[in-house]
Amino acid sequence: MRIAPQSSSDPLVVGGNTVPDTGAAVDNADTLGITFAHFFTDNVAVEMVGGIPPKFKFSGTGILASSSINPLGDVRQWSPALGLKYYFRQAE
Repeated sequence: MRIAPQSSSDPLVVGGNTVPDTGAAVDNADTLGITFAHFFTDNVAVEMVGGIPPKFKFSGTGILASSSINPLGDVRQWSPALGLKYYFRQAE
């Protein structure tokens, strides 16, 4: 799975004052994703999505883009999903 966040950030605020030309960005991540579906009828299924949590790096933008402080940090996304699906038409 490729996860490509569409990110943007507000400028940094320090002590109630906005610091101009500051921000943050997050990179893309690739990971292994596994899906499992169980059909209760020909039209109704439950699907579970899981896998290895991807790791994202956060970097500063603008005046925070210095290589001496980047990346600002990293985070892992853990988001298993469970979905109920309905398939239209007859099973063929």
